[in-house]
Amino acid sequence: MFRLILGPFIERFNRQVHDIHYVAHFLSPANILNRMNPSIESRVMKFFEQYTRSAEDAYTIRKEFLHFRSQFPPFESIRIWWKDFEIDKNNVDFWLSANEYTQLLGSFARRLFSTPANSVPSERAFSIQNLIHTKYRNALTPIRVDKLTYIYMNTRVLKGLESKTLDELTEEEEAALEELLTSEDDNVSVEEDN
Repeated sequence: MFRLILGPFIERFNRQVHDIHYVAHFLSPANILNRMNPSIESRVMKFFEQYTRSAEDAYTIRKEFLHFRSQFPPFESIRIWWKDFEIDKNNVDFWLSANEYTQLLGSFARRLFSTPANSVPSERAFSIQNLIHTKYRNALTPIRVDKLTYIYMNTRVLKGLESKTLDELTEEEEAALEELLTSEDDNVSVEEDN
């Protein structure tokens, strides 16, 4: 029963939440007590490896991250940054204060938390869904609306694929196309859409 209810939510969560979101979550002092499971820890560490210049920098940032999470020096709980964070809950200010005592993690965290969130893709998706799911087409299933939205948003890419013949496709593109064509995960009949 839970799988039926949570299944679509979990699938969407996995599509929308990326490694950078986990990194930001665990770099927030508010989440210092939240436990990381091994899978997420692995993703966070791979993210650090991917966005550092060398293996030595990756090692340094991983070490500083673990010190932060464990509140080992220079992140001891007696530091003033922790008290300031309890008052204003500002991640950027916390990392601005901590930056003085770190080699890489402080500047990385400041940059991460100073980046403005961009809602343009989600706003675009909602606008497209409003175009597709009108009062005249209100019997569309959520799965069908998701697929129509995907097609609408990726029309140029799909047209580019159309222009390629099967001989021009790489093995990876062929496998992806085959998977797309054979996956009938919704099993929704045409009658349900009408």
